[in-house]
Amino acid sequence: MIHTAQHGGHKAIVHTAAASALGRFLCVYAERRGLPVVHVVRREEQAKILKDLGGQHILNSSDPEFDAQLK
Repeated sequence: MIHTAQHGGHKAIVHTAAASALGRFLCVYAERRGLPVVHVVRREEQAKILKDLGGQHILNSSDPEFDAQLK
């Protein structure tokens, strides 16, 4: 996913279920590689996990403003 995004000229990736093991890996690895990740989670506890790992763009799909934030 990271390779495809970087070689396709994309500026970022969006990852749902972002608090999963894969999501936590992407949080660290992709951002180290200079590829921002928009992490989408369903609960605030999950957002905290990613924030603690250094995630910068974390959206909670349960937030009433989610659609506006995603845009």
